[in-house]
Amino acid sequence: MLIVDDHALIRKSLAKLISRKFTNLSFQEATTGEEALKQLEGGIKTDLILMDVSMPGMGGIEACRLINEGYPGNKVVMLTLNEEQPYIDQAMSYGACAYVNKIEKNDKLFTVIREQLATSVVS
Repeated sequence: MLIVDDHALIRKSLAKLISRKFTNLSFQEATTGEEALKQLEGGIKTDLILMDVSMPGMGGIEACRLINEGYPGNKVVMLTLNEEQPYIDQAMSYGACAYVNKIEKNDKLFTVIREQLATSVVS
């Protein structure tokens, strides 16, 4: 799993939280959309990408679009505090498979992860 967020505490906390529920996952991290794309260009393999919407430089929505254009098969879950409908609509139109608010209960994120991993084609 690739966790893309500009806040180290969020990335580390998500990895720790998710690894308790999904013990078979390995984690990579990126701090920006550009860094996530570079990692994909470098050949990392991931089952799922958790992507923050708002980051310095390239935001998550644009990164999602470029990931889906250039690296099909990578599933992107947008993870954010921003619930404005235009952001959700744009992310989904660019190929995000889910949009989860960071303040949701952990169960919602776990459900989304479980559903996406069950249909994952990247290994």
